Order: sequence, then C-alpha cells, then structure tokens
Amino acid sequence: MKSILLFLVIFSESSLSSLASSIDSLSHDSNIQNTVLEKPGLSALLKVGGYLNANSARTSYSSFKFNGHVELGFGENLSLNLGIESHESWTAYANDLNAVAEIRYFFDPIYKLKTGASFSGTYLAPSFSYILNNGSLNELPFLFAGSPESNRPYETNYALGLKFGRQFQGFVDFGVFGGIEKLQKKSRGKVSSGILKTYSSLALPIGNGDFNQLWRANLNQKVDNSYLLKFGINDVLSVSKKGFFFHPKIGYEYGFGKSGLSVNLTAEAFNYRAKFLDVSDSEISTESYLRQYISFFFSPELRYYLGHKGIEQGGSTLEGLYLKASAQVMTGTEEVKRQFWEYDKFSSFNLGLGLGAQKMLMGGILLDAHAGVFNDNELANNIFFGGGIDLYWVK
Repeated sequence: MKSILLFLVIFSESSLSSLASSIDSLSHDSNIQNTVLEKPGLSALLKVGGYLNANSARTSYSSFKFNGHVELGFGENLSLNLGIESHESWTAYANDLNAVAEIRYFFDPIYKLKTGASFSGTYLAPSFSYILNNGSLNELPFLFAGSPESNRPYETNYALGLKFGRQFQGFVDFGVFGGIEKLQKKSRGKVSSGILKTYSSLALPIGNGDFNQLWRANLNQKVDNSYLLKFGINDVLSVSKKGFFFHPKIGYEYGFGKSGLSVNLTAEAFNYRAKFLDVSDSEISTESYLRQYISFFFSPELRYYLGHKGIEQGGSTLEGLYLKASAQVMTGTEEVKRQFWEYDKFSSFNLGLGLGAQKMLMGGILLDAHAGVFNDNELANNIFFGGGIDLYWVK
C-alpha cells in the first residue's frame, strides 16, 4: 500500500511542475500572443483519439482506448467536456461504452490565447459517466467465456465523482478520479462502491486558428539531455468493489553521444485481485471466486535513431524514428481460490526486432509508438507480434 501511495504522490505532484521550461520557451515565440482575454468568450475543441497495446501471443496483455470529446470553453478557467469513451485494459476490468459529462475548472490555465480558451492547465472537475453498453466490443483481458460480460459479478451502471487532472490543449489529458460507482450485481440488484482510479487519453485536437497555431508550436518541443527517466501514465491503478488493479511501469533510456545509439530499460508489473463467475454453456454460477494475478516484466532494448545525423550541436538524439533489438523476461504467478485452491507459476523469455518512433510532447509527456516481431520458444508457433502506443511522464 505504501508503494501505491508513493506512486500517486509522484504521479500528481510531479506533473504539476513539469511545464516550467516549455512555458518559458513558448512565451518568447513571436507568433504566439500570450495575453489575457479581454472579454471571456465561448470556444470549442474537438478531441478524437486513443491508443492501442497488443500482443498476439497473449491477448490478456492487450489493451486499447477510444475517446471522442467536445470541450466547450467559457473564458480561461471554465469548460464543459462531453463525450464517449471505450476502454479495455487490466485496470478497466471490462470494455464498456461510456458517456461522459464533466465541468472543468482550470485553476492555473496556461498557454493563453487572444481568442478562445487554450484548454490547458491543472483542473478540478465534477464528473459523471453512464454506461451505454456493457462489453460493447471484444473484451480482451477477461474473455473467459463466449459472452464478454457473462463472467463478471459486477457491472457498472454509472459513476459520479471528482477528477484532479492535467490537460495540454486536449492533446494529452491525465489524472486521478475518485468517487462512487453504482454497480449491478449479477442477479442480486444494485450496490454502491467507492472507486479510485487513474485515467489518461491521447487525442488529435481541432480548435480555432489561434489554438491550432499554438498547438503546432508546442509540437516543436525537444528532449534536452542525453537520458530520460520515464513513468508510465497508461492504466496505472483502479480500486473498487470490482477489484484491485495496479500497473506500474518505469523506464530509463541513455543515449551514447551523437552515435544515434541508446539503451532503453523498462520494468513493468501487473497485479490484480478480482472476482469472477463460473460460466458454462447452460448456466452461470451464483457464487463468485477470487482470481489473483501477479506478473513482472523486464525488457532491455538497444535502439538506433535513424535521424541522429541531423541533430543540431548540443541537441539530444533520443527522438525520432528508431530501429530496436530487444529482449523480454517475464515471470509471475496465478491463483484461483474456488473450493480447491489452484496455483500456477510461470516464466518466459523472448527476443525480437522492431521499429518505433519517439517524440516529446508538451508538459514533459513522451509519446513512444512501436511494433515488432518476437521469438518465444514457450509458444507453439514460436513467433508472435507485439507493439503499442505508450505515454510517459519524463524527468
């Protein structure tokens, strides 16, 4: 529990101070007018995006998120965010289609515009979400039966609570949500549950002329040193009556001068405790059983950045298109507590080659998109494909 609290402190407090250098650089851009609105007006922002992480050998490690929102800005500090989300991951527990409505108050707005809101800064937001469809798409991590939702003792009807987050022009949005979920317990009516979870989204923002000009300027941010310490912000934590889900991820990358070579080390863990129902072709059990899963990954990579020769003197080579050679070690345990206790311990090792692209975004957020082909002797066909889009806060 202490490690979870420590992670949440790093996750929230560090993100609040990570924008200082990028704000200073933008404030001197002659093309951007950094002035306060004379008269607060209505502005709008369309945000459509998502991310995907996939592993063809083990579907339980695959995840995705799709999000589409319209955010209406009323001056600098206040906005109304409306949209739909579909999320599948370890921490999401199940893939549902959600309608979301929230009122955001930005108490330290940044990237100010002459016309309209920049939709950037730290915010507090009363938030309401309603489930439009349970198990709306293919349910990847928890597909133990033909029907995606049939093995779940609890299904969410709606959630109400407060978000504490950080948004950068609608491009990157992440934070912590705390509140109450109203759950439908299978065949036993409705129950309530407290919930604490992290959230993140990546989207393509479309706004007015000034907004789009500022957004393009922000994309010019660069890595300014020869190393990166990375903290994953995708699918980190969720705690409720449905279960306990914790997914910390940390990485370190070091570049060797102007050679274009770097070493990237990543450590990752999955831990969940959740209840499920036994399902057969003819019936669903009334009593649930506890399933616990703990897994650890360590992945060293050797990267070669293809555009390193065009880097200016004093610049970092840790951005752009790269080739990689990687290895991955996985170890873990699985426990199933029915009438008879079941326990399984497993491990695997694989090697692979791949291609990726890394880019520093605004606010100290790093985007790393990658794909590869791997060999694992534990698998029947030996060869599998994997890749995804990762978001990190870097230091």
